[in-house]
Amino acid sequence: MEINVIKKITNKIRETHHCDRYRKVQNLINKKGKLLDVGCGRPCDSMENGSFIKFIGYGVGMDIKDCSSGSEFKKGDVLDIPFPEESFDIVVAMEILEHTDNIELALQNIYRVLKDDGIFIFSTPNNSLLWRIFWSIWKRSIGRMWIDSHKTDLNEKEWTKLLEKYFIIEKTDCNWLIDSIFKMRKRI
Repeated sequence: MEINVIKKITNKIRETHHCDRYRKVQNLINKKGKLLDVGCGRPCDSMENGSFIKFIGYGVGMDIKDCSSGSEFKKGDVLDIPFPEESFDIVVAMEILEHTDNIELALQNIYRVLKDDGIFIFSTPNNSLLWRIFWSIWKRSIGRMWIDSHKTDLNEKEWTKLLEKYFIIEKTDCNWLIDSIFKMRKRI
């Protein structure tokens, strides 16, 4: 098979995976208000910066690299979110906390910028056997740029224990059997 054909097929699968997650996250957002997408950069090479914000039609993007994409954007790190306390009704962090060195500090920052009645939606690889097999093959082939990018390999139970220090988990979901999605409220 020609390299370009393989790349097109791979890109289509990746885009479908991310958009399926976006739909699930969008369905969990049951309120309107100011939304922060933490880590709003491109989820894959064939998608744009701010793709989730474009998908749902509103929100503020934040990322450690410049990801201006026509939507409101602020450069910043989840370990030091550059917004005042209780700035957002909704905070979304998809597939980013596993890339940070200090998850506790990241969660504290998300907690800080989320309004008391706000919701936090978080997704991460679930580190199931299926995920580990997929990730191992992925890093050795098409996804070489992701080698050593995950700083943690928590499973869903371990994530739950950590998240419950700061948040009350209202609902969990799964995307493609490899991603865990959590919908939460602040623990006050």
